[in-house]
Amino acid sequence: RPVMVFIHGGGNVQGSAVVGFGDQVLYDGQALAAKHGVVVVTLQYRLGPLAWLVHPALADAEGRSGNLGTLDQIAALQWVRANIGAFGGDPDHVTIFGESAGGRNVCVLKASPLARGLFHRAIMQSGACVVPARDRVEADSLAQIEAAGCAAAPDVAACLRELPAETLWTARPPVIDLAGGGSSALQPHVDGHTLTGQPVDVIAAGDHNPGPFIVGANAHEIARFAPPLRTAAAYEAAVRAALGPVADAALALYPADAYDSPRDAYVQLASDAQFVCTARAAARAAAAAGDPTFLYHFAQPLTQSAALRGFGAYHGIELFFVWDNLRLAGYQPSPAEAALAEAVGGYWTAFAEAGDPRTDGAVAWPPYGPATDEHLLLVGDGIAPGAGLKQAECDFWDRVGDR
Repeated sequence: RPVMVFIHGGGNVQGSAVVGFGDQVLYDGQALAAKHGVVVVTLQYRLGPLAWLVHPALADAEGRSGNLGTLDQIAALQWVRANIGAFGGDPDHVTIFGESAGGRNVCVLKASPLARGLFHRAIMQSGACVVPARDRVEADSLAQIEAAGCAAAPDVAACLRELPAETLWTARPPVIDLAGGGSSALQPHVDGHTLTGQPVDVIAAGDHNPGPFIVGANAHEIARFAPPLRTAAAYEAAVRAALGPVADAALALYPADAYDSPRDAYVQLASDAQFVCTARAAARAAAAAGDPTFLYHFAQPLTQSAALRGFGAYHGIELFFVWDNLRLAGYQPSPAEAALAEAVGGYWTAFAEAGDPRTDGAVAWPPYGPATDEHLLLVGDGIAPGAGLKQAECDFWDRVGDR
């Protein structure tokens, strides 16, 4: 049976493979396994300062430190390769998939030489194929070590290892800031060994783990995290504070009066910048390397929840559909939502089986091509292929990223 290995999100500083909703678990693979004949694996890995600290005192014989969370994921994939046959899985048909930071980790693994041969297909949900610069990781690491009281210790490594994990963690709690992009830099980084370059560049150059690739994002990723921004002036001030010299161009592309509210304008701007257009960039890199690539745009809200429907297709919403666990916490999906969950599960598992999400009877998902940006719109009342996804917006964010 095809094997699907999931990497959870949480900014690489929090989260778990066991996310509970009462007595139910979100990442419960029973529905995928029973309906679609796959073997599902979820994994845990170290997070935050336990996973990503970079400091000379923590270095190995080659002078490398950090990236322990990535090495944990590689160790899990090595275990899968060696043992999954005992669970009915095929070690030569392994798909890794992950959401948010888990999606970034999928891309890191796709670029890592240490993961070569451990998986064959990859799905990146609301992730990005870029990692923080090493100097940012070093600065955040030093700040963490200083806050823990170990920076001036005669033996920094011994001091850190003697601390209770909770003390190290709470000395400087890592930050997740989806709305402003100011998240902790305790993340995977380029060390020349685990990761030899920015993942998007490694992949585009073809020096990666080749194989079919699904990538995409949600329409309103930061809707649950954006500040109130009740006036156009507040929106403009927030954009200028975030974008500085390119703010005028961004405001022209996302004028407040083109949206239902200034906050909605900010949600769209930040969602495109941080997720939708980074997904397109990843798709372009993989396609340039010759990987069969499929881009999606998820736009379905939870229509039956008064508390959530106003957030649209927010960050993480697709997980309920991918895992076919819409009924968690008593939620009663609409017929269109239930049908979308069936369709998404079918696409994901068909991809795991054959490297192609297209199945008989389903809306055809066109392969991605950078000239026309083909994609599949995933929405309950009208799954449809499309082209030119956010072309002007993503061209702009690509230029900003190149500055």
